[in-house]
Amino acid sequence: MTIKYRTFDFTTEDIRPIHKLFYITYGNKVDPAVWRWKYDRNPKSSDIKIFVAENEGRIIAATTRIPADLKIGEDICRINFCVDSLVDLEFRRRGIMTSLYKYAADSMPILYSKGTNPGMYNLLINFGYRNVTPNTYMVKYLSLTKLLFSKVKIYHPKAAPASSAFDTGDFKVIESFSKEFDEFWNRISCYYPGVIVKDSRYMNWRYKEIPHRTYNAFYGMREGKIVSVIILRSRGRSSGSVADILWDTQEKDEPLNSIKFSIDYFKYLGFLKVTFWGTLGTLREDFRKHGFLTQKETPRFSVYIREGMRDSFADGKNIHFVDGDGDSEYL
Repeated sequence: MTIKYRTFDFTTEDIRPIHKLFYITYGNKVDPAVWRWKYDRNPKSSDIKIFVAENEGRIIAATTRIPADLKIGEDICRINFCVDSLVDLEFRRRGIMTSLYKYAADSMPILYSKGTNPGMYNLLINFGYRNVTPNTYMVKYLSLTKLLFSKVKIYHPKAAPASSAFDTGDFKVIESFSKEFDEFWNRISCYYPGVIVKDSRYMNWRYKEIPHRTYNAFYGMREGKIVSVIILRSRGRSSGSVADILWDTQEKDEPLNSIKFSIDYFKYLGFLKVTFWGTLGTLREDFRKHGFLTQKETPRFSVYIREGMRDSFADGKNIHFVDGDGDSEYL
């Protein structure tokens, strides 16, 4: 059996073999709107890479790398998130995906993977990926009694009130990200030991233009100045999550005020719990101050660092990763 590995140009080549693999792997057809959003409309679309394995001209496996820029101290480094790893049933358990990952890693020195299934996670660890810690989810239960009743089917959440009626106080609804976000980012980003680089174009793409998820975005305001950004997502009728959060570290009440706002918002909606995932140690401590508990569950967040690169890329407690980074949060 001869296997050829190469880069697939999704802008010019026939995409149907990739979509067929997607269906074989996940059991769902590719949503054209989601595909266009994820691949074609991504602000870094031109740098997205799909790597494929071929047998006798037939694509039998594929994996995608979606780029991002990570600011570590004063340096900005190109990283990639591993997404959409697909293998034809006939060719599984033959080491093809491992070889495809090695082929991709030859040109990409820093690769992150989040939301990996257990089988793929074991493959990555054997390949040389290392865990990024801390990486467990955190949860705050807003009503333990209702939550317990819901488990035994005694309590059924009612339809949530309109979120537009919620008194946002010092927080302002974000209809669209613009230059005011960019100004905020330029002011606050230098204070983070590590953080994914974000601008208004990215934030609009990620949280406003996404076709299959709905987020509620808010600016925390103080005396007419933006001091935080928080992105919230409702999951069904009983659970909410904090998908993204940024704050001015020079403001002594942040991010505590923004965390409290998220709790009050989901309480207003009648939800039973709020979840959060992030790695930055100081931020996790602030969530604990508001009663969030550490869970055992993890998205199996890991990183491959080429030999000679800094170990700091695996030091999650000093990098501000959030659930909205990568693709696992919106799958």
